[in-house]
Amino acid sequence: MKGFSKQTIKIKRGKDQMKIRANVPSVSVLFVSVLLTVILFGVFAAEAKQTNLSERGDLVWYGWDGIDWEIFLYSKGTITQITDNDYDDEEPQINSKGQIVWYGWDGNDWEIFLYSKGTITQITDNDYHDRNPQINDKGQIVWQGREGNDWEIFLYSKGTITQITDNGYDDYL
Repeated sequence: MKGFSKQTIKIKRGKDQMKIRANVPSVSVLFVSVLLTVILFGVFAAEAKQTNLSERGDLVWYGWDGIDWEIFLYSKGTITQITDNDYDDEEPQINSKGQIVWYGWDGNDWEIFLYSKGTITQITDNDYHDRNPQINDKGQIVWQGREGNDWEIFLYSKGTITQITDNGYDDYL
């Protein structure tokens, strides 16, 4: 088998010892690269939470910067801090075009934000919590908002926000 080599593995159990010959994958440059990348993520964004990987290989997460939670992007071998503010930014999602959505605290409640082509746009600006956004490749964003006494579903498309559900019970993504 290509990429595998026969190695002897010693297994101890109590006083007994067995030798087993097994096909064990050879360590590759790719594996070492991935391992180093993971270590760099750990060093750069000490407490990374929830990662999201796009189809083109971009990775987003939120990490602690020593003051609050911020959004980070790994693309083409480079880590970029997307947000740098005094409030929490959490649970980013990324599409195949590199657009990122997340929710962030605005000092009053959670709002939805979009990063596209180097620009951050605040999508919602209301007096209730908006959370758990998702984005598709068309740039449409869907999330849950606590409008009134329960959670409802909202859609952002081509600059317009539409409330999808309007009922007396919780609707979640």
